[in-house]
Amino acid sequence: MREFKTFWGTADRNLSEAALPHDGKAKEAREMRSTGRLNSKKGCIPVAVGMAMAALVFVPACLLAMENLCDEALGQVTAQAGITYNYGDFGVHVGIGSYRFSDTDSSPRNWIEFNNVTISGPGGYFLLDCPQDYPMTIDVATSTTIDDQGLTFIEYQMSDHVNRRDWSVGNFVFCNQDLGSITFDTSTVDPAVFRVSSHRETGSSGIDFEYLFRWRTQDFTYAYNTSGGSLHVAGLHLAETAGGDPSDPSTWTFTGPFRVGDLYGGTIDTDNDPSNQAHANPATFDVATVDDKTYVLVNLPLKGSIRMEGVSMNGMDFGPVAIDGIKAHVLSIKINPE
Repeated sequence: MREFKTFWGTADRNLSEAALPHDGKAKEAREMRSTGRLNSKKGCIPVAVGMAMAALVFVPACLLAMENLCDEALGQVTAQAGITYNYGDFGVHVGIGSYRFSDTDSSPRNWIEFNNVTISGPGGYFLLDCPQDYPMTIDVATSTTIDDQGLTFIEYQMSDHVNRRDWSVGNFVFCNQDLGSITFDTSTVDPAVFRVSSHRETGSSGIDFEYLFRWRTQDFTYAYNTSGGSLHVAGLHLAETAGGDPSDPSTWTFTGPFRVGDLYGGTIDTDNDPSNQAHANPATFDVATVDDKTYVLVNLPLKGSIRMEGVSMNGMDFGPVAIDGIKAHVLSIKINPE
C-alpha cells in the first residue's frame, strides 16, 4: 500500500508563555480588491483566472513534489486532523460597502449594519504574514466541559494580525438608526485562539465562544453622528496581567492573553461561590425578535486587565486608566432600537 506525504496537521501553543514576534520589514504588497477582480500591470484578470493563479501560488512546494512512503515509513505515521497554513509577503486592502446581519424570523426584517468598512495598513495595505512559530490552524474537536457535558467546537489559531492594521467603520446602524463611526488606528493582535460552538441546549440557536488574545491599539475613536460628540482612547491594551505604575504608562508591562468567555469552565465560573458546582461559562451571541422588537443579546464573561494610556471625551482629558484583575462572571448586553 502506498501513501503520500501531506501538509495537514495541528498545532498546540501556550499563548501565556509565548514570545510574540513582530515582523517590521516593509514588503511589496499585492493588491486584492473587493470588487471581484484582481489588478495586474497588463489589465484586469477575471476572477476565475485569478483564483487559478492564487492556487498555484499557495500550493506548498512539498505537494508539487510528493514522495511515496514505503510500508515501514507508513507504519510510523499517526493520523492527524485540521489544517495548517501560513501567509508570506502578502498585502491586502479591504473595502466593504455594507456588512449586515438580520433576524430572519421577523417580518419585516431588521438589520445590524456595518457600512463603509475599510481595513488597511502602511501604504494602504496590511500584511497577513504569520510568525513561523505560529502558523494559522483550523481544527474541529470534541471535548468535555468541567461539568461533564459533551462539547464539539471549531478552534482557530490566528496569527495573521501581528502586523499593523487599521480598521474603520463609516456607519454603524442598528434597526435603521445610525449610531456613528468607529476607528481603530494602528492595531496589532498577538497570536490568538478563538473557539466557537453552538449553544448546548437542544433546538436553540446562536453561538457559544471563547477568545484568548493580546490587543494593542494606538488610537480608538467612536464618533456619535447625531450629537457630534466623540470618545477617544490612546494606547489601548488588553492582556491577562499588567504591571508597572498605573498612573505612568511608560512603566507598563503586559503578559498573557486577555480572555473573553470560558468554553470549558473552571477559569471564569458562572458565580463567585466555590461551594457550587463549576460550569462552563462561554461568551454568547444571539439575535432574536420578541413582541415584534428585534434584539441583539450578548453575554461576555471576562478575565484580564485593560489599560488605556489616555482617555478623552468631547475634548475633556481624563488621563490614563487602569482596570486590573478583571473577572466578570456575567456581562449581559441587550441592544434594541428604542
